[in-house]
Amino acid sequence: MAQQAPGQQPPPAEFDRTELSSQAVSIAYGDVWGAVEYFMNERKVKLTWVRDYSNYLPDETLSLNGTRISSQLESIGFWPTEVCGFGTDRICVAGKTSKGKTRIQLWTFDTSEPLPDPYVDTTGRQRYPQVFIPVASKTTIYEGSETGKNLVRVMFRNHGAPDSLFVQFHDNRDLMQLSTITGGWTTVLTVAQESSLGAGHRDRWSAHHALGYMYGFERNGGDLLLLFDSNFDGVLDPADTRHLTRGEWAYGPVDFSDPTGYFEHF
Repeated sequence: MAQQAPGQQPPPAEFDRTELSSQAVSIAYGDVWGAVEYFMNERKVKLTWVRDYSNYLPDETLSLNGTRISSQLESIGFWPTEVCGFGTDRICVAGKTSKGKTRIQLWTFDTSEPLPDPYVDTTGRQRYPQVFIPVASKTTIYEGSETGKNLVRVMFRNHGAPDSLFVQFHDNRDLMQLSTITGGWTTVLTVAQESSLGAGHRDRWSAHHALGYMYGFERNGGDLLLLFDSNFDGVLDPADTRHLTRGEWAYGPVDFSDPTGYFEHF
């Protein structure tokens, strides 16, 4: 059997972390909530849409929820290694091409068609037609194979600079920023400055009433690295960086587990 060239091989198995890949998607399409995740080896991105989300109870069974949950699979021509929501009607998808290049794309959804109306079935239960939201465009904002930008490990929106992405690569754990407008890169925080970046993956981002935008990295053993943009201006404030044990998340000087402290939380 002929061997695959190095570029034609999928990324390492550690990137096939579907259980960690699900991220929220903001969609301007009625009362719809979305989530995106990826399946690396299948080269697919999965979108989950929930209708009438303000009345949705996650602990209900699917039969009680009726058909308000829809799944949408998108095949792509490369191995995905990270996905994230990127503002209203947009997501970013990163991965590895068959030629061994790292690719980052910005996807935009078409929400111009009206949502199909719910209806009442013969049992008197409200039902929802399945939702499919077309991808209007897929724009490649980075593609390359340069050292230090090999395989996207972590990627999330800079919520204080809406057209910028925070990115961490597999072969360079420095936290970098990519402009989706110009394609330009800047280094935000290096491993030399913050050694914990070398061991963790992104856990969550939140918008905190008192502390600003908060980006969390969970390290081995459950310890947390928290980075802050305290004044919501898109610039991280290294002096506000915190290192917490899992117990300190709820029982430290700040109760980060208290949902009333946030106005957005993912």
